[in-house]
Amino acid sequence: MYECSLADLPEVSQAKPVFRALHISDPTGYRLLRSGAMRGVRIGHVWRISRAEVYRYLGLTVTEPPTLDASATDPALARQ
Repeated sequence: MYECSLADLPEVSQAKPVFRALHISDPTGYRLLRSGAMRGVRIGHVWRISRAEVYRYLGLTVTEPPTLDASATDPALARQ
């Protein structure tokens, strides 16, 4: 199994890399898709999910992607 982060996701991705980035199991991810909690498009047997939808599901905006850089959110660290 490989690791994937939200920053690594392309504009539209297959379901499994999205599940890895969210650290959820495949059954949980497919349950979210089938219930409509996370929106995706099924083409044949393959689900596709947009990066914008992942951010929507997490309650984030596309213009403000998550960051791991603490100095971006903590002014005290930015001055160092």
